[in-house]
Amino acid sequence: MVIKMKKYELRKNSDGIYLKVNDKIDYEFDDLIAYLNTLEIEGIDIKFVKIAYENKGKFVKIAENYGELSSDCRYETDISSDKMKMYIKIVSANTRKLPSINAMEEYIKKQGVRYGIRKNVLQHILDEKIINRYVLVVKGDYPQKGENAYMKYYVSRPKDPKSVKPSELENGKVDFKNLGIIQTVKANDVLAEKIGPFEGNAGKDIYGNEVNAEKGDDLILIETENTKIIENSKIVAKIDGVVEFYDDKIRVLNMIRFEEVGVKTGNIEFHGSVIVDSDVNSDYSIKSGDFVKVFGNVEKANIDALKDIYIYGSCYGKNQGSINAGGSVVLNFANELKVFA
Repeated sequence: MVIKMKKYELRKNSDGIYLKVNDKIDYEFDDLIAYLNTLEIEGIDIKFVKIAYENKGKFVKIAENYGELSSDCRYETDISSDKMKMYIKIVSANTRKLPSINAMEEYIKKQGVRYGIRKNVLQHILDEKIINRYVLVVKGDYPQKGENAYMKYYVSRPKDPKSVKPSELENGKVDFKNLGIIQTVKANDVLAEKIGPFEGNAGKDIYGNEVNAEKGDDLILIETENTKIIENSKIVAKIDGVVEFYDDKIRVLNMIRFEEVGVKTGNIEFHGSVIVDSDVNSDYSIKSGDFVKVFGNVEKANIDALKDIYIYGSCYGKNQGSINAGGSVVLNFANELKVFA
């Protein structure tokens, strides 16, 4: 059997396979090797192929053991730029003879592929006689990006007043006044901690090379009012105060402010200053470790402060309310109210 091409001529003799390279055409040695790889020839000795290439026009024995020579079938491949995928196309003049799965796998390996050969796909190509169409036959493992950093909070986010449920007392009654919506902390308390980011899982390309994984996205911590960052990961309170969340940030205040004190807030007890923009309703109380300012009225309520108390509206104590200040008391109007200063 003889296969003739313009560039090469292969001859099958009883003792082996011989190659003659056309001495009238100029081309690269790599092109010759690529062509031979498309043929089902076992045991090709590259050094003899090189001798044939260097001695153009002469037949040189290149293999002792060989398979069937076929000019009907050759391969074309396409490898992705990221070296993670290889497509193969069988180019054939007719469908009378297709390569074996072992021949296809051997060809793929000769392209340097060391990982990800999909043998089931190769078999499918042969079973379905898929020719002249690229099919994905090798696929590497893409690296998996690590998980992003996230914040773990050791304080609770503020509750929606509508969702606050009063607690049940030991006697079975419901306490509507001590709702616990104010969250106080001490200096050096850890408010939140950054966890991560985490390393990803490395991948492998079709040549068997490890592909590094991208680390998860990091978070940039920012010191806010009365907080500090330690260990590059923890947000810590600098003072005793109340926690406030704003714009996905957290800060500590030495003053708290309410629209009014009543059903929505319950009783107020805070070591810093307390400001109320409108009224303090009947039967509720305020205890402050600093000063208290109320811009509305006070109705039968109890207000205690270590420093000054300012009431800019009117006070109606009904002989049950009281004002008790460690400093001065400034009142606009008071009726039936106990005042201590």
